[in-house]
Amino acid sequence: VKRLRSRHIGLVMGLGSQPEEHEEAEKRLMRKVTLHIIPYVGFLYLLCFIDRVNIGNAKHNMMEDLHLSSTEFGMIVGLFFVGYCIFEVPSNLMMKKMSPSKWIARIMVSWGILTAAMALCSRYWEFLLVRVLLGAAEAGFFPGIIFYFTFWFKKRERALKIAFFYIFAAVAGVFGGILAHFILLMDHWNLSGWQWLFVIEGLASSLVGVSVWFLMPDYPHSVSWLTPDEKMMVMNRLKDDHAAGTSSSSDANASSVNVAVKAISWREVRDTMLDKCVLTMSARVLRMVRIFSMSSGRSSPARLFKSISAFLQTMLEKRRP
Repeated sequence: VKRLRSRHIGLVMGLGSQPEEHEEAEKRLMRKVTLHIIPYVGFLYLLCFIDRVNIGNAKHNMMEDLHLSSTEFGMIVGLFFVGYCIFEVPSNLMMKKMSPSKWIARIMVSWGILTAAMALCSRYWEFLLVRVLLGAAEAGFFPGIIFYFTFWFKKRERALKIAFFYIFAAVAGVFGGILAHFILLMDHWNLSGWQWLFVIEGLASSLVGVSVWFLMPDYPHSVSWLTPDEKMMVMNRLKDDHAAGTSSSSDANASSVNVAVKAISWREVRDTMLDKCVLTMSARVLRMVRIFSMSSGRSSPARLFKSISAFLQTMLEKRRP
């Protein structure tokens, strides 16, 4: 680290005394980082979004083949978000413990397998089970990528990077519909078009997930496409950004990378799970699912979601000052 720091100082001095020259060098560096990070994770989000909405593309064929009612299909779609809501925070905690490439790869492989497994479901309760598991498997992807951006970009830069990241969802909405149209025309090996839709898109995500294990850059100090001077510059600008937002000197000395890889304590887990924002969003999502369940006439799921929602609201009231 000392050697890298000395090289970084030499790089800055070599740029001259003009602040404009150093600023221009930093812009070139961040353009390089952006081109390596955003298109790659955007492509992963495109696959995620396609897999998430493919059940809508398969709706007509599924309901016709399996004789599902609109109420049953709506419940199948809605239960995805129960698993998603419950496992978002635990997933990000695990990403903090493991490297981003390993955890994102796990997420993609597991959601791909479960998506493909939906092609084998023939009963209503099988779809409900797989959809809950699918939501749990996919839960950590989007918040994990947002967390991942903190390893590379300053606070003021992340909004624009997230906006570029969102563009891939719009692309997936167009591309996914066109792809689904052609896949739904398939009818081979005793599989209907909607089953092929789940198999092809699910296995594609799993295969890409395997490549993520090897190809996704984790942290600035571990990549090969940055020079030692560039690595130090990225880490120093993150450290300065972190120090500007903290009041204690001990916190100011920790970079985003160090924060990411330090050991997790049970106190952190408890504080995160009981955070007001987490409890508020969880209660709202489960309340929406409960309203849908009541409107669909499914009283048992409605009572379950009402109980969970009420519990979260109670915990939220106790956490308020």
